[in-house]
Amino acid sequence: MEAKLEFITVLSKTVKQDILMDSLNEFYSDQQNLNKLLDIIKNKSKLSLRIIDWYVTNYSKKNNCNYLLNKDSANINFNVYINYKLQLKGYSKKQFDPFCRRERIKFFYGKDDFVVTTVGQLNFFKWAISNNVIDSINKALKVVEKDMNESYKNNIVSNTSKRKELSISASRTITKENIRILVSFD
Repeated sequence: MEAKLEFITVLSKTVKQDILMDSLNEFYSDQQNLNKLLDIIKNKSKLSLRIIDWYVTNYSKKNNCNYLLNKDSANINFNVYINYKLQLKGYSKKQFDPFCRRERIKFFYGKDDFVVTTVGQLNFFKWAISNNVIDSINKALKVVEKDMNESYKNNIVSNTSKRKELSISASRTITKENIRILVSFD
């Protein structure tokens, strides 16, 4: 018999956050989604928050990470960096952030079980889980770690005082991809 999860919504300051929390409660009521979130937040996963952030902000930008994603029984080409930037533009850093920054809440996922997090972190991981970003990082974990470490080493060596772009965007270049397209006429 499967235990029914009960979520307690924390009163937030804005209606936008309340609507977002309703959506997040529904998403994390799926035990698989909740387990993925808890494994990462409670450091039971190989993935650290730093690696996840590096992947979506730098690695995916530099390497033009995209893959086919099945959404509503249709395959779409999902570009991690571009989609991340669109989400960030739509939500702001306060409501879309892999790190637990700003106003913390107790997110209850059982009668007495909770995790201290933020609405932004819950929303970020909803996006990352539902778009297979977490699975994609797991598949390329060693390469992503190596890329991050090399970039940090290079940054320490150059040690310039000006801020500079860590990764050159692959979307500013031309890439050729072979994609099968089925056209049907009714």
